[in-house]
Amino acid sequence: MTVFLEANPFASRLHVLAPLVSGAVAAGHRSVVVVPQRPDGTDWSTFMEEVPESVEIIVVEHVRVAPGVMVNRKELLALLSVARRVFRRVHRKFLVFTAIDDYLSKMLWVALFVRAWFQNVRVIAFRYRVDDLVLGTRFDVRIFAKQALFWFVRLLARPEWVIFDERVPLEEGMHIVPDPWSGPFESGRRERSREALGWRRDDDIILLVGRQDARKGIDVAVEALDILQRHKPSMKVVLIGQVAVEYASYQHKLARNLGDRFVHVEHYVTDSDLATYFSASSVVLLPYHSNFTATSGVLVRAAASGTPVVGSSHGLIGWRIRHYSLGETFEYPLYQTLADQILRVLDAPFEESRALAFADLSTPESLASRFEQILASESGGNARSAG
Repeated sequence: MTVFLEANPFASRLHVLAPLVSGAVAAGHRSVVVVPQRPDGTDWSTFMEEVPESVEIIVVEHVRVAPGVMVNRKELLALLSVARRVFRRVHRKFLVFTAIDDYLSKMLWVALFVRAWFQNVRVIAFRYRVDDLVLGTRFDVRIFAKQALFWFVRLLARPEWVIFDERVPLEEGMHIVPDPWSGPFESGRRERSREALGWRRDDDIILLVGRQDARKGIDVAVEALDILQRHKPSMKVVLIGQVAVEYASYQHKLARNLGDRFVHVEHYVTDSDLATYFSASSVVLLPYHSNFTATSGVLVRAAASGTPVVGSSHGLIGWRIRHYSLGETFEYPLYQTLADQILRVLDAPFEESRALAFADLSTPESLASRFEQILASESGGNARSAG
């Protein structure tokens, strides 16, 4: 049996959870998902469509976690208590923490209970933010503190780490897995997509996706686009998502400088429509702030669409852009360099084969297969996904 503890079941986490559960079922495990109740109600319909019918979901009703709020120690312990009851009279047991980063400080205290309650259980913990494990990461007090926390959790709870970052050097009890994406994103649709959106075949279309704030680097992007329009006076900029109030002036600047060549889509966009925008665009921008060192779902969806990106050179995003030839990078916050790199991408043909190969490595099916291998492997081993 495998019990998945998902302490924050919002949509993007369920998107990762589905292939993990499918992989466990494929390995012959009865699978149970233990989650807190969300006051806004979690939509499980898509998740249930993607996993076998045998999967059981246990909603712990007395643990209520609001959107954007992480579980506290008491709530985490309540979820573990349910998992403990589920495991009774089961011989082969696996307990999976699907995102231990979300409650790391609480986990330091709860780890003592994990060690006492789950002595004959193989504990597996997924980690999303792994700056402390990446060689060459600049020294930072926060990273050092996180290293210490993870060290103590590992000492007390003895979990195996499962990581989505292929830069990390493997150690005993560590596994590298694909970082999954899903949706109708595919290459070879540019002409059809542009026709559907009413754009010309030779338009230069620059795409920004997601809520724009300091983390997304909208200030740097707008300054770069202001420079770029001197070289590409007919370019269009498409922004899908809302803009943080404190950065509204940058949105107004785009509208003022570009007029009807600035398209702002604030309403909800379906995956199907989003795929159309991705495939119709000439380049996707990812000018993340230097404090953000993880990756982005936008990156892999752009790759699956055969669309190049220009992103910040630091962190996992920068590494993947360079390693898989997904476009160009710039040193944040140098907006002149960003403008130069956008121009370089617009004026050069893009070889999409490596981008498509990268996207193929990261499908939900790849993650399910890899997780099935982890469950079948001997405890404490380590392995890396293909690619």
